[in-house]
Amino acid sequence: MSRQLYVQAGEPHVASTNTVNCRKQARKLEREGTVKRTVYPLVAPKVEYNTTDYGKTLAPILEAICAWGTKLQTAPEQRVKINKAGITTTLFT
Repeated sequence: MSRQLYVQAGEPHVASTNTVNCRKQARKLEREGTVKRTVYPLVAPKVEYNTTDYGKTLAPILEAICAWGTKLQTAPEQRVKINKAGITTTLFT
């Protein structure tokens, strides 16, 4: 699994905000051993992040979260409802 991030040269606000945040998050995932960072020594620097074996163990968890989110989108009336008396859980009835 790999993801590439391209930033248009004509959009400096994208580079200053999204790229910085993306880089910080990717470096954190690298420190945690979830992804591996590879730097290619090119004239225009290129960095690639790939999922490690440890990171791949998260796939079933992420797939379950995606399935849960998809189910909520298809049945928005069945979300958790909060009232003054407490929380009434009505998920997936």
